Amino acid sequence: MKRSEIAKWLKRDENYVKNKFLKQMVADRQLRYLYPDMVKHPEQAYLANKEKGH
Repeated sequence: MKRSEIAKWLKRDENYVKNKFLKQMVADRQLRYLYPDMVKHPEQAYLANKEKGH
């Protein structure tokens, strides 16, 4: 899901969502980038990491 879609769903500004939630969730490996080698890719989106055993 794109950052803009997440922000719209949460009714929050994109930058707020990125700084408050997404950066930490990527760092904690709860989310991963669709294009990990190009973080600023124009179609960048986030994917949920599945936990082992689920």
